[in-house]
Amino acid sequence: VRFSGQGHDTTLVFNHAYSGQTFNAILPFQVQNVEVDPDLWLISKDNTVSQVTATAEPGHSQPALLVAPNPVRNGRINATLDSPVAGEVHLWIQSAEGKTILARTFALTPGSNVMTLQVGNLPAGVYLLYAQTADKVCAQKVVIY
Repeated sequence: VRFSGQGHDTTLVFNHAYSGQTFNAILPFQVQNVEVDPDLWLISKDNTVSQVTATAEPGHSQPALLVAPNPVRNGRINATLDSPVAGEVHLWIQSAEGKTILARTFALTPGSNVMTLQVGNLPAGVYLLYAQTADKVCAQKVVIY
């Protein structure tokens, strides 16, 4: 299922196990469009999407994870995360196959936090950078050249 909005997009694969199953996903942008393509993805003509619900936490428009530069050419990613409180953030990068390639934990202070990840050893490709705090997970697509 492809989700898009605010100049971003991501494709998620949901592993369907039983009829009437519900799926939840946290996306780092406001979803404006949902595409299901039965010619490309394994959805039979008898399956339907009955409801897509987009929600945001009260008082929050979206998790604020920014990645720069993106695309990455210099082997370094600066991930900026806004946090209302002090704590920890666990950052990890996943390959397109879902394999965790790199993982680090950083201390957070209230306000804007910039964390640098060295990615010069990763092959060129499209990755997902995840950030998990005590109360949320957010993600950004990262392209490495």
